[in-house]
Amino acid sequence: MISLRTVSSSTGLVPVASIASQIIHYFALEYKRVDPADPVYIATRDEDSGDLVHTYTSLTMAPVLSITNEDLIQLMHQILQIFPNFGCCMIDGHLRQLGHTSPHLALTSCTITFMAPQFPIQTILQDASLGERKKEGDLT
Repeated sequence: MISLRTVSSSTGLVPVASIASQIIHYFALEYKRVDPADPVYIATRDEDSGDLVHTYTSLTMAPVLSITNEDLIQLMHQILQIFPNFGCCMIDGHLRQLGHTSPHLALTSCTITFMAPQFPIQTILQDASLGERKKEGDLT
């Protein structure tokens, strides 16, 4: 058997047949030319409480952190020393180039630790009566 993705994209049936890929999938399943995919969720009853429990599955695998958090922090420190203006995407790309995969959540939490404003943030207030802009500390 071949996978559903192969039927619609790899062999090029969608442009040749001029029909939607869902129709090709439907008939391929109906005529048993492909195996069905795993269910999106499975509903089971909890033995203790009797509640209905849904277990969800995903077709994609989330990246797993290939290094420890301490090593990630050390690498991020080195990267930001060399490239202080790197954001999450650039750091992620640099880590991938070094051969490390990292989940977005771990990368974001590490980035928040390191990313401090380079300049003090000043809130600008608009004085409606005078139409002047004043700094937050200068309210006279």
